Amino acid sequence: MTTKSIAKARSLMDLLATSCEGSANLETLHILSGYPKATVKRILDDMQELGLVYRRLADKRYVLLNMDQATFDPINILVKDLSPVLQHLHQSTGLFSDFVMLRQGQPSIIESNFSLSNLRSTADRVIGARPSLRESAAGRTLYAETNACPELDKIHEHWADTLQQEKSRGVYQRIEGSWEYGFDKPFDIRAIALPVRFKGETIAALSLYWNGRIQQQAGNNHEQVRLLAGARDKMEEIIADRAMLYRRLALELPFD
Repeated sequence: MTTKSIAKARSLMDLLATSCEGSANLETLHILSGYPKATVKRILDDMQELGLVYRRLADKRYVLLNMDQATFDPINILVKDLSPVLQHLHQSTGLFSDFVMLRQGQPSIIESNFSLSNLRSTADRVIGARPSLRESAAGRTLYAETNACPELDKIHEHWADTLQQEKSRGVYQRIEGSWEYGFDKPFDIRAIALPVRFKGETIAALSLYWNGRIQQQAGNNHEQVRLLAGARDKMEEIIADRAMLYRRLALELPFD
């Protein structure tokens, strides 16, 4: 980077550090900085190469990876490490996936490849959305595997039976016809999910979902389940390899 570019990069980092959501999209940074959009994009690309920022796959918003910033969230390092797996999973299946973790005791979508669809307005609202512990595939995974929210009202008897069956198979399914989010359902969502483990403990769920009206049998397709399991295994490898860094960042994983 030139001296002028470095000064502009610092200005963009300051804007990200003071953003109310801890993230900002290209358009916002262009407007607030006053720099041409092409210049902002080029500098941000350079900063991403240097590991200073990350552009989330789910909503295309930039977040800081600078640990010295007060707004730094260590979850962004994990997300950056795992996003290539989500991209590859979409390429290999043509379906969509969310990586879901418990935050403050509630499931939260941390990263997603849903932005690779053409439904941009919905994609912008995926990060931070909270899947239902009762109804969503990822939520049911975390409920069954981690005893999340033990104070939750007793699950409907039929749901409890199917949840136990899913746990024995190791593959969880979304309750058909349900929808828990505050935005419109993009399509007739069907989904499956697998637990993501670290040192034998479930720390997250990886879901795979599709339009049930178009691909009714996708969740029963052994090849799709195999590809989802392969992506899950790759994520577990990455988390194990990077465990020491995550420990230093005080990331919420079950370290010894």
